Amino acid sequence: MSVDSMNQSDNPGQVITFYSYKGGVGRSMALVNVACVLAKSLSGGRGVLVVDWDLEAPGLHRFFGKYLRNHFGGLTPTEQMIDEQPGLLDLFVELNEATKSASLPLTRQNEDIAQEIISQLDLQKYVIQTDVPNLALLKAGQRDKEYAVRVNTFPWEELYTRSPYLYRTLAEQWAEEYEFVLIDSRTGETDTRGICTMLMPEKLVVVFVPNRQSTKGALDLAEKALNYRQESGDLRHLSIFPLPSRIEMSEKNLLRDWRENTEYGYQPMFERLFQKELEEYFNEVQIQHHPYYSYGEEIAALN
Repeated sequence: MSVDSMNQSDNPGQVITFYSYKGGVGRSMALVNVACVLAKSLSGGRGVLVVDWDLEAPGLHRFFGKYLRNHFGGLTPTEQMIDEQPGLLDLFVELNEATKSASLPLTRQNEDIAQEIISQLDLQKYVIQTDVPNLALLKAGQRDKEYAVRVNTFPWEELYTRSPYLYRTLAEQWAEEYEFVLIDSRTGETDTRGICTMLMPEKLVVVFVPNRQSTKGALDLAEKALNYRQESGDLRHLSIFPLPSRIEMSEKNLLRDWRENTEYGYQPMFERLFQKELEEYFNEVQIQHHPYYSYGEEIAALN
């Protein structure tokens, strides 16, 4: 259960979604640090793309504020300068319009049409190359007075009905351009959650903290994603990585109880879902709580 680096340029990259049922569990911080570690491990090649799909509460760009100087001509950008840059939502507005003109109303577009639509768009105009070598950012979108309206009214389901292959085709295009694509998904149960966790990725990281709500939400999503892949016509394998976060190592009894308890411990829960022993996995895979990183948006992998 590990992410294998792909260095051959003729192989598609990996699309990996990070999801959490609730906010505040360190999902975005985990994604950003993994992205930086992966970028450091690559010598040239296609690099890493991080995608902020948490459109209602975007925040990935805040981690990279001081790492965007090259994009802004050597200046340290202000919040306004970053907000003015287009991103994912603007890309989908363009995609939505393209699908409308590609076929008659009520016609479900096939995979070839989806590929043609994607190929005709300049996806790179929405991407910001960060100052971190091999690492690019696709922020949530242009933050202006109409941003919230565009988020709340965008027809995700209508777009999927019209062009059901579009989301997967976009993921495949990103995988052609980048070695790793890391998607920061919306929390909870939303239309975009299903897109990010079921339609787009080949790997899904479910981040949770050791309490009943967070753990159960992560477990339910993992089960739904697995069931979707098994019941759909999508033949891709989906690997799921549960990632416990904000683990306080000093509370030994609580640490053991919330991991091992047969009723609410996260290890038995995921072992029952995967039908696999996970003792060794959870010994290695966890994010320990560190007070320093409770403040601001510092990237530990770059310190």
